[in-house]
Amino acid sequence: MIARQAAELISEQLEKLMGSPERATPLDLDAYWAANSNGQAVLPFAWLAIQSVPGNRWAGNPVLRRTAEAAARRLLAQMLPGTSHGALRGSARPLILAFALLRKDLPDAAKWKPDIQTIIRKIYLPLLRDRDRLTILSSANVGYGTNHLATELTGLTAYIHAFRHDPDWAVMDPGGPALEAYAREWLARFMTHMDEGGYWPETDGPANAYNGLTGNGLLRAALDLGEIE
Repeated sequence: MIARQAAELISEQLEKLMGSPERATPLDLDAYWAANSNGQAVLPFAWLAIQSVPGNRWAGNPVLRRTAEAAARRLLAQMLPGTSHGALRGSARPLILAFALLRKDLPDAAKWKPDIQTIIRKIYLPLLRDRDRLTILSSANVGYGTNHLATELTGLTAYIHAFRHDPDWAVMDPGGPALEAYAREWLARFMTHMDEGGYWPETDGPANAYNGLTGNGLLRAALDLGEIE
């Protein structure tokens, strides 16, 4: 039911950008990027192009699949270290999950993997490791909102979800059981150090909107890691 509602809603919005599936025209990515610089729509593009679920009229559409691939390539290039990736830190999860959806159809899929590894190793892991010793997860201690930290954790768990069944997972850098254990430690740390009032402080107290984002991120992380079904 939820998948159908999501498919219908996203399909409706996509038709405003690309026309009907039968007469679709490629999305102008330059114009899209100018208006939506974080590139996170790459995931719904890929999901609609690949997933055959009730309500999705775009499944298998070649124009949307090419658009999703082009958007993912663009986002990947902008997230690599040495680029202006700072504003895109929250985009690793949609990028990695879009790659996982498109992977079997990408002729150069093997070339994407080391770039995604680099993003996790040089951007996401340092952000988490710099905060390993925190026991009060507040915006004052984290240095920015805990929702951003949770988003960074979901980038790591999406990476684990996408690659842990690869034959070389145990020797990937980063990768293997040690990385999975580290992500679980961070998920547990969030829950252990949640304020007794049921929130993670933003400045001096709860911030309902931001805590909703934090909670949503932790739910996604738990699903990625198989902690809940």
